[in-house]
Amino acid sequence: MRSKQNRPSEERRNALKRTEHEKYPDVSNLLPIQRYYAISDGILQTFNAAVEKNELDEAYVYGRRFARVSTEVLPTHDYYNVAKKEYVDLRRDNKKKLKYVLETLEYIVDMMDLEELEKMEIRRREEEAMRLIKKREEEMKKEEEERAATQALLDRLNMLDSLGPVPSGVLEKQEKEKKAKDEFDGLENDENLLGDDSLLPMPIPFGELQHQKTPSSRISPPSYDSIPNQNPPAYDALMQQKGRKSDWREDSIMNLRPTSSRSILDMGTLDEWSGSDAKTFTNLSQGPLGPLVPASLVEHG
Repeated sequence: MRSKQNRPSEERRNALKRTEHEKYPDVSNLLPIQRYYAISDGILQTFNAAVEKNELDEAYVYGRRFARVSTEVLPTHDYYNVAKKEYVDLRRDNKKKLKYVLETLEYIVDMMDLEELEKMEIRRREEEAMRLIKKREEEMKKEEEERAATQALLDRLNMLDSLGPVPSGVLEKQEKEKKAKDEFDGLENDENLLGDDSLLPMPIPFGELQHQKTPSSRISPPSYDSIPNQNPPAYDALMQQKGRKSDWREDSIMNLRPTSSRSILDMGTLDEWSGSDAKTFTNLSQGPLGPLVPASLVEHG
C-alpha cells in the first residue's frame, strides 16, 4: 500500500476531511442493529454511484463515511457480537463491503494524485507559456523601439540632405572650439592640481624655522678702521697751486688734457681782446656788439 505522506493530493484530501464530523452520534441499543446496517448500505450505494460518475471528491467522502460507520459505530451496538447466525451473516457481509470500500478508496486516492499531477503540469505549462509570451512581448517592444530610432535617424539624415552641403569653415570652427574647450578644461584640471594641498610639501614648524640660519644676501659695509686715512692738503700746497693760476687740484682731470689746450687765464687781458685782430659779432636787432673774441683765438680754435 502506497504511503500517504507527501502525496500530490494530500492537501486536497485534508480539505475534504475537514468537512466531516469529528465524532458520530452514539448508537442506541433500543433500535435494532439491522437498521444501522441498512444505513451503512445506503452510504455504500451513494459511494458506488460517485465512483461510476468519476466524482472522486464525493466518492472519497462517502467511502470514508462508510468505513467509519462500519468500524466505529456498529461495533458499539450490543447485538454486533451476538453469535446468532443472522447477526454473524450481517457482520461478515459488512466486513466484505468494508474491504471493497477501502480498496476502492486507495484507487480513488491514486486517481486524485494523477489529477493533481496533471493540474501541476498544466500550471507549469501555463506559467512557462506566460513567461515565453512576456519575453516575446519585451523583444517585440525592443524591436519596435529600435525601428522607431532607426526611422528617426533616417528622417534626420534626409532632412540634412535636403538642406544642402555644409558651409565651408563650419566644421573647422567647431573643431577649433572643441579643441579650445579641451585645452581650457586641461588648464582647470592643472589649477585643481595646484590647489590640492595634498601635493604640497609639509610646512616647516615655526620652532625649527627660528633655529635655521638663512644666508644673508646683503654685503656688510666695511669697518671704520679699514677706510684709509687721507689728510686734507696743506695750506702751502694750495697757495702754490693758486700761483700757477690754476683753479684745479694737481690730481684734477683737467690737468691731464693735452698741452695744446689753453686755459682761460692764458687768453690775455681785455686790451688784447680789443685789438685789430678781434672779430666783431653783430646782433640783428641791436647792431654791432663790438669785438669780443680776438682773431688769433678764433684762428687757433
